Amino acid sequence: MMKMIKNEKGSTLIELIVVIIISTVLIMVSAIGIVTFFRSYSRIKKNIDLQQGVMECMHLLRHGLLMPAKNENLITLLEYNPTSTEYWGISTARKIQISNVNTTYGYGTTLRITPPISTAQQRNDYLEYYLREGAIRAQYSYNGTQVSVPLYIFPKEADVDNIEVTRFEIYDANKPNLAGAYYAPTSDKREVPIVRVVIEARMLLRDAPLPRDREYETVVYETYIAKKYVTD
Repeated sequence: MMKMIKNEKGSTLIELIVVIIISTVLIMVSAIGIVTFFRSYSRIKKNIDLQQGVMECMHLLRHGLLMPAKNENLITLLEYNPTSTEYWGISTARKIQISNVNTTYGYGTTLRITPPISTAQQRNDYLEYYLREGAIRAQYSYNGTQVSVPLYIFPKEADVDNIEVTRFEIYDANKPNLAGAYYAPTSDKREVPIVRVVIEARMLLRDAPLPRDREYETVVYETYIAKKYVTD
C-alpha cells in the first residue's frame, strides 16, 4: 500500500501555476485578435459606407434630384428612373453656371443648374449645389417657389458629426479657366459641355480632444459629366 501511495503521481503547485499562466496568455492573445478583427471590420465598413455616399452624391449630380426634392426622399442608386422629366441634374440641364471661382486653381465651389422648362412657371426655376460647413447642400426653386430649407445632399444631416466633405470642386472641362464660365445652348448641337467634379470626404474613425489626434478615413472621387443639348 505504501508503495502505491509513493508511486501515485499528481499535479504540483508549480504545474498548476504554469497552466494558469499559459491559459491567461492564450485568452489575452485571443481577446487581442478579436478586438483587432472588429476594429478592422469597422474600418472597412466605414470606408465602404463613405465610398457609397460619395458615389451616390455623384449620381445625384449627374442624373438629378426628383422634384420637388426633400431630405427624406432623395433618390438612391437603385431608385433612379431615367425616363422621368422631373429629375434635375447636370446631364439634363438647360444651362449650367459655376460660381465662387478660385481663379488661381480654376475651379468653382457652387454649381447652379437651370432645368428644362415644362411650364411658364418654371422659367426662373433653378437647382444650386454648394459646400457649407462640411456638407454638400442644395437649394432650389420649383414652379416659381423657392425651397425654405436647403437639402443635405452629402452627408445626410444625421451623419454630419461623423462625415465631412473637405473638397467640392467644379471645373469647366471645356475651358482652361473659369472666367465667365456659363453654359448655354449654342447653334452647334455637336458641342457637349463637360463638367469635372471632384469630391473629397472623410469619416471620423477615432475621436480625440485635440483635432490633430483624431483619426479619419478619407476618399477622393473625380468624374466628368456631359450635359446634353436641350432647347427651350
